[in-house]
Amino acid sequence: MTEYAFSAIPMLERPAKPRASGQTMMIDFGLGLRQQEDILQLASAFIDSAKIAVGVARLLPRDLVQRKIDLYKQYEVVPYPGGQFLEYAVLCDTVDEFLAEARAIGFPAIEVSDNLLSITLEEKRALIARAREAYGLDVYGEVGKKEGLAVTVSLEDDIQACLEAGSSKVLIEAAEIFSHGRDKAAAAQLTKAAPLEKLMFELTGPWIEGTAYSEPDTLARWLMQTFGPNVNIGNVLPESLLRIETARRGLGVNAGGELPSGLLGGNTTTDR
Repeated sequence: MTEYAFSAIPMLERPAKPRASGQTMMIDFGLGLRQQEDILQLASAFIDSAKIAVGVARLLPRDLVQRKIDLYKQYEVVPYPGGQFLEYAVLCDTVDEFLAEARAIGFPAIEVSDNLLSITLEEKRALIARAREAYGLDVYGEVGKKEGLAVTVSLEDDIQACLEAGSSKVLIEAAEIFSHGRDKAAAAQLTKAAPLEKLMFELTGPWIEGTAYSEPDTLARWLMQTFGPNVNIGNVLPESLLRIETARRGLGVNAGGELPSGLLGGNTTTDR
């Protein structure tokens, strides 16, 4: 059993990996292997999946991508390529080549999104089914559009279509919840379409114009206050991992200046 520092100090319990709820997805914009291993040694217990963003995997030597994938798997983190990369493959009519390479190179999962691409729900279902049935890949569906793009179907219908086609999780595009403040009603409405554990809310980040340094952490705390500490959170930057995990655990005070509910009750641990 691992011995932890300051083990007499209580903190909120969290489900251990593999877990269905309380998942954290880290976004990888091209971490070097030494950076990646340092992060995994430090925080792999708090990382469930890692999205290798956009088309980063296309820029790297094949053996280096394989080493990155293997390193994630070694630490029980599920790596997968970002959905916009698959959208590009759709535009280039190279979907089967993309899926075959993802499987061959070692990715256990992919993301199917329509952030920038206009496709029908039927086409999206077919993509998810093809990845699962023909290539044996797990699928994370993503719903919603980037800010400023029109949504042609309801998010609820999109979520249900992704799950019915076999997605294990559905990622919620950050712009759908956070474009104009923090839309608690919109976020809560989505939980009527699927159990909370099936949804993962993506954070905004510095790749979005106008995002302040503190904003992703603030939004993560808002999600916890809205849905509880075991809400699934995605697009977490490597440098934010431990800050967000300390918030999940109630280590310190929250934005309201109070100790999180349950910290001094029975739902605590002193040995993790």
